[in-house]
Amino acid sequence: MKKTAILLLLLACPAAFAGGVMKVKGQASSYLPPQRVSVTVDVDNQVATTVTQQTFVNSLPLPVWLIYGFPTDVNASVLQFRWRTAGQWRTAQITGSPQDTSGVIDPGGDADRLFLDYLGEAPFFFTFRDSLPADSALTVELTYIELLQYRSGEVIYDYPLDLRVFSQRPLNAFRLALQLRSARKLIGLTNPTHGATAASFTDSTATLLFEQENLAADRDFRVHYQVSQKDLGVFLLSHQPQNEDGYFIMLAEPDPTTGQEEVIDKVFTFIIDVSGSMWGEKIEQAKAAALFTVDHLNADDHFNVIKFNTAVTKFRANPVPATPNEIVAARGFIDQITANGGTDLQSALLAGLGQQMSDTTANIIIFITDGIASLDQQAIVNANTHNVRIFVFGIGTDVNQPLLTQVAANNNGIAEFLGNDEVNSRISAFYNKIRNPLLQNIRLAFTPAITSEIYPLQLPDIYVGEQLVVLGRYSQAGPAQVTLQGAGAGTPVRYDYGVNFTADSLANRFLPRLWAKYKIDALLVLMAGVPQGSNQWQEWKQEVIRLSLRYGILTPFTSFTDPGTPPAAVAEEPASATAMPAGFVLLQNYPNPFNPETRIVFYVPPETARQRVVLEIYDLLGRLVAVLFDREVAPGRYEVVWNGKDLRGHEVPSGIYIYRLKAGQVEVAKRMTLLR
Repeated sequence: MKKTAILLLLLACPAAFAGGVMKVKGQASSYLPPQRVSVTVDVDNQVATTVTQQTFVNSLPLPVWLIYGFPTDVNASVLQFRWRTAGQWRTAQITGSPQDTSGVIDPGGDADRLFLDYLGEAPFFFTFRDSLPADSALTVELTYIELLQYRSGEVIYDYPLDLRVFSQRPLNAFRLALQLRSARKLIGLTNPTHGATAASFTDSTATLLFEQENLAADRDFRVHYQVSQKDLGVFLLSHQPQNEDGYFIMLAEPDPTTGQEEVIDKVFTFIIDVSGSMWGEKIEQAKAAALFTVDHLNADDHFNVIKFNTAVTKFRANPVPATPNEIVAARGFIDQITANGGTDLQSALLAGLGQQMSDTTANIIIFITDGIASLDQQAIVNANTHNVRIFVFGIGTDVNQPLLTQVAANNNGIAEFLGNDEVNSRISAFYNKIRNPLLQNIRLAFTPAITSEIYPLQLPDIYVGEQLVVLGRYSQAGPAQVTLQGAGAGTPVRYDYGVNFTADSLANRFLPRLWAKYKIDALLVLMAGVPQGSNQWQEWKQEVIRLSLRYGILTPFTSFTDPGTPPAAVAEEPASATAMPAGFVLLQNYPNPFNPETRIVFYVPPETARQRVVLEIYDLLGRLVAVLFDREVAPGRYEVVWNGKDLRGHEVPSGIYIYRLKAGQVEVAKRMTLLR
């Protein structure tokens, strides 16, 4: 029977994402979609940690070997992968070798395009060593972290739940629990895709729970929340581990009430690849994106449209004012575009850069291509004499990603890579973001000079409704001044803000991994600009691997692998209250869920000499919450009470917490749920 529950309290649960799919190795178009899924999300000031858990069943008559795929977002970093087999959880090890994707090759030698296209630009793969017997279940758990997208006071959490390409069957059960904390005042929380409402809501916290049986997996699950835009400027979070430099993230946002007179006028050029390979849906999507762009220019903008194959054709010789007549004429030019011929990327870019432009305007090129041709990167840089931002959109699976990434990086832009069917929607959304530039050529300084290793290396421009996101390290806790300078609408602009770098080793423990993600992304861009395999390339590659292994995040050069040996069995509750177990035992807490307190029992085996035992509480971000027990003990039964408070004596919010027992080489952990 179908059941829907939007509970009035957050009942945190084992987590999960429904986007993962198992592919049966060695069989074409054979997949195991998940049957039971749930998701727990912890959002802390725009940084989301997702722990995903899905159960798959082998309904085939024979054992199968599987490869798991999950469509992670390009901005996400995978932190952990584990799976449950034979009643035991096994955890994958991160290693310095790329992901094994051999399992996506079908009999006959062709890649499984359906599987790969579904997984997108930044897929996570995991190949299982052992087969899954017929009629057996396999549960997997994936943990990742991401900085959520933001625009004009709204933050969006999104994950894939559309599995129609693999199965039309509904999910047996789906559950999502979200916990939100925000230093900026919360003013709204919605779930436009599935109709869930907030279970609790205050100025700084909110919770949401959605639960349904027999749920159609036909659309992604999306949560929006809104924050107040009254107190804007610079917002800084920091974390300082013991005995090392701290980590920080800074978010800068302009006032949303900025007048049009403060917006920098644009000179905007749309360059479209019209070679024969763009024929069909790709060229129609590109034309639709170009039409959207010219229809949404600001009154004081100038613009041009350039199409190219082996020849370059301009709408106008140079950018023209965005008058109604010119826009109508440009629409006619775009409507007549057809796809044929070869590709000359370099001539098209040089034609765009050689136009008449001013140094006081925001000069922007959007460049669309599916090409793999080469070009002279230095010639493009030399021709860019008016500080033009080149934003590159590569289409399809055969596009030369390293080449286009470097074109964008060398010219203060970004590169995105799209499927054939998402060109119009993605470029139109991107144009809306950059439509109103406020500050260019940004420089950032801290007083005193305590910061280092700031990323991104090239600070992007600031646009109305958008954030400038900066991550870095700091050597000294305490107050500081941050100065943000750049070129505004015809005049230099300077802003000074007071910030404070914490000395707290417990606050914002997600920051080291987020900083490492940004540093790795910067190194990958640098690698695209030098010959692959060169000494410099190898040096940067080794640094990427080092960061990946140290901070435990996935990169193109590292992977999570099956260690091949099951973990040592952990004894459960003894058969009788008087019998002492042969090994260390950590029992499930009781009651569970609990409020306001819970009891935890553990056993130290009789053969063990006196040794130090530590029992600690962690949250899902890996932050130490409390130390319940830390002393040398003799064999016996021990019982500890946790009152739901942290190290400072403050009550912690509802959610899932990990309690972990450590004794010598033994380490055991379990989950518990606090329900306020």
